[in-house]
Amino acid sequence: KAMFLNEGIPLEKLQFVADQHHLSDFIGGQVTGLYAYLSNEPFALQQQGIAYSLLKPQTYGMDFYGDALFTRQALAQERPEVVAAFRAASIRGWEYALEHPDEIIDLILAHYNTQGKDKAHLQFEARSLDSLIRPKLIQIGHSNTGRWSHIVQTYARFGVVKAEKSLDDFFYEPNRKVDLTRLYFYLAVALTVLLGVGGVAFYIHRINRRLQLAVNQQVAVEVQLRDSESRYRVFFETSPSAGIVWREGFIITDWNSQAAAMFGWSRQEVLGRDFSLFLLPAAEREQLLPELGQLLQHNVRPHGVNDNLTRDGRVITCEWFNAWLPEMPGQPREIISLAIDISDRKAAEQVREEAFEFLRKVSANAPGVVYQYRLRPDGSSHFPYVSSRIELFGLSPESLAEDASPIFAAAHPDDVGPIQESIRQSALNLTPWRGQFRIRQADGSYRWYEGQSTPEREADGGIVWYGYYADIQAQKETEAQITAMALHDALTGLPNRALFTDRMENALAAARRDQTRLAQLFIDLDKFKPINDRFGHALGDELLKEVAARMRASIRESDTAARIGGDEFVVLLRNIQQQEDALAVAEKIRQAISQPFIIAGHRLSISASIGLSHFPEHGSDLLELSKNADQAMYRAKQQGRDGVVIYLPDLDSVC
Repeated sequence: KAMFLNEGIPLEKLQFVADQHHLSDFIGGQVTGLYAYLSNEPFALQQQGIAYSLLKPQTYGMDFYGDALFTRQALAQERPEVVAAFRAASIRGWEYALEHPDEIIDLILAHYNTQGKDKAHLQFEARSLDSLIRPKLIQIGHSNTGRWSHIVQTYARFGVVKAEKSLDDFFYEPNRKVDLTRLYFYLAVALTVLLGVGGVAFYIHRINRRLQLAVNQQVAVEVQLRDSESRYRVFFETSPSAGIVWREGFIITDWNSQAAAMFGWSRQEVLGRDFSLFLLPAAEREQLLPELGQLLQHNVRPHGVNDNLTRDGRVITCEWFNAWLPEMPGQPREIISLAIDISDRKAAEQVREEAFEFLRKVSANAPGVVYQYRLRPDGSSHFPYVSSRIELFGLSPESLAEDASPIFAAAHPDDVGPIQESIRQSALNLTPWRGQFRIRQADGSYRWYEGQSTPEREADGGIVWYGYYADIQAQKETEAQITAMALHDALTGLPNRALFTDRMENALAAARRDQTRLAQLFIDLDKFKPINDRFGHALGDELLKEVAARMRASIRESDTAARIGGDEFVVLLRNIQQQEDALAVAEKIRQAISQPFIIAGHRLSISASIGLSHFPEHGSDLLELSKNADQAMYRAKQQGRDGVVIYLPDLDSVC
């Protein structure tokens, strides 16, 4: 829900339904979308060959933690050994499971397979969890305080919670007396609870159903033919619209119950009669009969609005939708026309127009831009009215009176396409429009605005929106700050694990497409812990900041250095021509870190052990490259530290 709200989609425009049959409802079309686990539903859909799209909240700035371990603070204080033991056991259990997936799969199949999954599904689940958790890159049990703050701020922005309490005491510290830092705390890794939906059973059910349909195909066709008339009758009689069926001469051949309720004549009274004689007012008959005659000549008038008479003499305004019925041998062609009474809507339009007229009079003093935007039937558009505040966009009301293109020309090029598509969808479905876009200012910079409007269809087929543009530049700047905090290390300002992972995946995709090379460095600081213990965490933090600065200065702007926890760093080097180039950068970083640091009057010396892996020689994905760079780093440690080691296959036996 936060993701929808963040994208400007009001929740009242969505219909949330209780989960009953979950995946089968989705496949059957009863629901448009559903929540899912990456380790579960995609497997079932892939097995059945069903295409699907994923909307990941992380893509929209909703990079939240899922399941987490919690305990009472009183228990942590009264029996710290129990809490510490339970946490350690949980983490070790996950470490073992991720390191021995085949053993765990056999154990589940033998004793714990309550969800009825087969081995292939469990193997898919193991790969998915390993990709999500990334145990070789991210320490199991690590909890990022910046991400938790981002979660709180996001919910607070939408009024779900009040961000009044500090998170200082929210995180468990296993060694509070030793580790005095308030920046990072460790929670147990989220225990992912998998919702089994019986995918295999559903797949078998579909196969059996297809076989049954194949065997009984001829019978099914005959049943469908016999039932088609019944289905038509059910649809026609239960339609919320007044429906009439007619043929040449405007002769009525069918008339549903809603038509009887709306117009007042019963079905028996109108069958065989010319509807133009009693449904059309005399003033409109001369104009409408030629149009209806054209409709009979297959020039279908699919949509129209006109006045109609009721049995008691009232005149109501109806919106009509027309279509030819399938041709029946030996029978004249018939047209079905469905109507809805829009008299109330027309009255509301009049009230709205009067209200908008009043708004025009006071809009000069409004803080935003009041406007009336119209899409003509030929597809062109203009602003019949726009308040003088449009000058904020560097435009004048006169410049938009006949043509709306200047406002699209002033919009940021990246926003024009999405804006026009969202307007098209609003016009197609007659749903409220809301969009955010950037407009070029007089000084050449771009500023963010948000527009909201409600569409109405006009009698000539055009569509008009009544709306308001508001300046949201301050809101966008705040959102950008929050997003930056969620994707960067709070201490060093370097990208964090999540951002590094995203950039690494994008770089790998580009390298595969362009057949280029890249490298990953895994860096662990030598002799940092003794300095941290001796001089305190405050000085240690300053030392880490200096290390990050030297590391950043040693790489190109296109490369990425990230802090992944404690004194561990990773570096992505793009477009590497040969291994020697990456080795030279790694050596440059090593030498930069080995130079003395002067912090708070202390002369400090540390070094770095660096492991290096290359794509594609040392791995085809992030997990494999990270694992191999990590192993190479441990070899550097074993060889005396303060060195760079390139991964070789025989390093697999090191750890």
